[in-house]
Amino acid sequence: MSTVTVQSGDNLWKIARQQGLKGNSEIANYVNSIIAANPTLAAKRGNSIKAGQVIKLPDAPNSIHKEAKDSSQAQANNQSTNITDSIGKSNLDKKEATTPLSDWMNKCADSMVDVDAKGNPVYDSDVNPFDMVGDKFRNDIKNNGGTNAGKIYKEKALEASKGEISLYDTDGDGKISPEEQLKFDKSEFEKKYGAISPEMQGKVQEMSLRANVFMDLDKDGKVDEKEYSSFLYAMDANNDKSVANGQFTRDEYVKSTNYFESPLTQEAGTFRGTVRSCFKSLFGYDPAAKKN
Repeated sequence: MSTVTVQSGDNLWKIARQQGLKGNSEIANYVNSIIAANPTLAAKRGNSIKAGQVIKLPDAPNSIHKEAKDSSQAQANNQSTNITDSIGKSNLDKKEATTPLSDWMNKCADSMVDVDAKGNPVYDSDVNPFDMVGDKFRNDIKNNGGTNAGKIYKEKALEASKGEISLYDTDGDGKISPEEQLKFDKSEFEKKYGAISPEMQGKVQEMSLRANVFMDLDKDGKVDEKEYSSFLYAMDANNDKSVANGQFTRDEYVKSTNYFESPLTQEAGTFRGTVRSCFKSLFGYDPAAKKN
């Protein structure tokens, strides 16, 4: 077991990623391992770390991914009002669109929900969902009938959104600007396909800026952790049963992010309304009111 000194702007998600972990499932499980190894973090659920603080880092073995898979299989069958603990496997037998942009989005979807033992994205396979909420959520549903499920879900959605925002956030303000969104997306696209052609650059730019505007519910020009959390909640519920279970399947990810690839359709507008409703459900007010 090693230690790390927290730097300004760090969060547990970023620290976990710095250990060489690449997939969200693996990172989320390693974050839980860090919390378990540090009693003070466990007491606060890992939501408060400060610059200069020294925290213990457990070894990051290849078995972390196996633990993530095993954990995703341990489910409760009970339900709370809006959040249930059920899980399904994605059916990936059908072929997805094969344009560079669609192919890239499909690979992003794969890498979000599953990685191999070395942390590499697993493509074109039956993948395990990314588990955002963890055992605390499931145990509450199983043992307490979901009494605290909503609170736990909100806590975990915020935790996951902070981790995602940290990947884009270059100015350290905890939000994603359109410029930061575009810079990160272009970088990730180029890692897979090399230099972007003028035609493809325009498409990537359109998609990135559309995604940022789509999630910017209060229209202040940036996406903050509450708005991103609400998008995660809506994406989680974007399935046939319209229920959120805290575990994102590849199909849910692809279906939700496809709304960014073309001008706003009626279906996309309906989904954006769902994102806004999820914001109200999680935080108790209309984001258009711009309250704190």
